[in-house]
Amino acid sequence: MGDQEPPEEDLTVTITDARTRLGEVVNRARYSGRPVRLTSHGKTAAWIISDEVMERLRRLEDDRDLAELAVLTADAGGEWIPHQDVAATLGKPAA
Repeated sequence: MGDQEPPEEDLTVTITDARTRLGEVVNRARYSGRPVRLTSHGKTAAWIISDEVMERLRRLEDDRDLAELAVLTADAGGEWIPHQDVAATLGKPAA
């Protein structure tokens, strides 16, 4: 434990400052892999994250969705209903 450095704090930039330093702010998120917090009137307004971080978030969301689907399927007795059958029941065309 003793040799580890504390985690680097997220960079926080006002939206006004980000307008003048956008390339630098984007590069910070892109190359460091750390998010950049954008603030307006002292409150967090948005985050800039790298494409790599966004892809990881999407995979996590997909994994969570699959886990929820598994629970719902188990709750329904494990029976899968094909999309076409559901669409037909609802009177909608299957996509």
